[in-house]
Amino acid sequence: MSKFRIIPIILTDGVNTLKGEQFDPWRPVGIIQSALNIYESRDVDEFVLIDVSARSKSTSIDQALIKVACETLSVPLTVGGGLNSVDQIRDALKAGADKVILGTSAFTNPNLISEASLEFGSQAIICSLDIDSNNQNSVYTQGGQKKLDLDAIQAAQNLERLGAGELLIQLVDLEGKLSGINLEIAKKIMRKVNVPVSVGGGISDPKDFLQIYQSGFSGAVVGALFQFTENTPNSIRDFLSNRGVEVRNKFKQ
Repeated sequence: MSKFRIIPIILTDGVNTLKGEQFDPWRPVGIIQSALNIYESRDVDEFVLIDVSARSKSTSIDQALIKVACETLSVPLTVGGGLNSVDQIRDALKAGADKVILGTSAFTNPNLISEASLEFGSQAIICSLDIDSNNQNSVYTQGGQKKLDLDAIQAAQNLERLGAGELLIQLVDLEGKLSGINLEIAKKIMRKVNVPVSVGGGISDPKDFLQIYQSGFSGAVVGALFQFTENTPNSIRDFLSNRGVEVRNKFKQ
């Protein structure tokens, strides 16, 4: 079994790191380069970078930004934001990203999943499933702004069938709140697919990571906890390791 992954996520407008709740409203909380430097020094397992402004600007995450992130980080990088075509995915991967996240486009253009996984391999294609933690029929797109009349479990199975190599379940109602997790529907989804599933939204303390691991998820995707509390990837890793969880070894002190 793969080791449990601790995965920080930064939401950006291309220049700043952003903070919001339930994917809205966004407010700048720092410069992205500074945040990248901090995370590189903290020895994370992987990293997710999403340009939440790309869709509104009818563009995709900037290649120059991806290159900067790759030059700063020494861990696998996943990027997302406005990726609506095979060409845009190709550009993101050529700029240095290891994986891409498809969110809204996974539902508005599902053939893109199949085309991209065929060309780049399914391991490079993550599909984001944004849901309400209290409602099985609550798939959202457009940054949590548009609700689709879809069963979340069936949607996840369809994303896997189309070629997604991994799923990221984002709990829209908990995102950014540091209020604790609710994994009930996320666990139901995870048990019905055969690809790795990571989860994020509401993570508030080390015990949440332990619960996510014990529930069978492959990783925890974390934003506000690492930005606005004293918790760090290393402190979480130590907490989990002391409780018998197999985590990735630290290479920095």
